[in-house]
Amino acid sequence: VWIENSVARNRDVRNLAIKAVLLEQTGKSAESKKVEKETLELAKNTDIEADLNTAGYNFLFNNKTEQAIEIFKLNIKKHPDSWNVYDSLAEAYQQQGNTSESIKLYQKAMAMAPDGQKNRIQNAINSQMN
Repeated sequence: VWIENSVARNRDVRNLAIKAVLLEQTGKSAESKKVEKETLELAKNTDIEADLNTAGYNFLFNNKTEQAIEIFKLNIKKHPDSWNVYDSLAEAYQQQGNTSESIKLYQKAMAMAPDGQKNRIQNAINSQMN
């Protein structure tokens, strides 16, 4: 009920991604797929990096890796100068098991990232090389 109220007040990619995940978790797969599609369509018209990232992570943390990857790729197209968008897509590829893409994107993120993030990113790279 709360997600319906939230979506009614603010129909954005973050709320729709949460709704899609909740529908899936409650066994409403067909409805979830419909909301996922709506989320991905709305993402194309969303320019706020943080909103796209949040929606992507909502999918990623609920094992909807393909949907997360699609949103993270879109975020890179819209925000190519942000280290964080590459880091997020790298994490999705890591979860998917696509080590080469993940490492490549982590390396790009690390080249752009502030010093406070470089050790974490290097650790993510190292964890995939073992």
